[in-house]
Amino acid sequence: MRPPSRQRRSAPAALLAAAVLTGAIVAGCSSEDVTGEPEDIGTLVEVVPEGSRCVHDRDDDAAHFEVRLRNTGEDERTVTVTPVRRFADGDEVSTPLDEFKMPVPGHGEDDDDVVVDNVSDDLVACLVRLDGGDPIEVELARG
Repeated sequence: MRPPSRQRRSAPAALLAAAVLTGAIVAGCSSEDVTGEPEDIGTLVEVVPEGSRCVHDRDDDAAHFEVRLRNTGEDERTVTVTPVRRFADGDEVSTPLDEFKMPVPGHGEDDDDVVVDNVSDDLVACLVRLDGGDPIEVELARG
């Protein structure tokens, strides 16, 4: 019976493995953001109040969200925008089905809109949430 063999690596393979592990450890400790995404998207992309509003159309029971965003960072950012409706009883309603992605150029602005159906007459406020952050109120107009 032969004793179990031990697996040995050649010297170049061992050096390569050590270099890869060392590089991974150094990359993990780096303060540089290798993904290009900011730690807090809210510090770069913001809602522009003058260009954002929600029009509640009672004839078709819909809320038309018009959203304008400003990017104060250098790079283009794509933000997930979630429309939020607040009703007279204080309930805030949003759904992933109403979310949309919006690219905003670096040092620029862009706008987009979405229609949210089945909105009742007791709508008292419209808000938008950027990338799951806190909701930001926008103007509510009646249509």
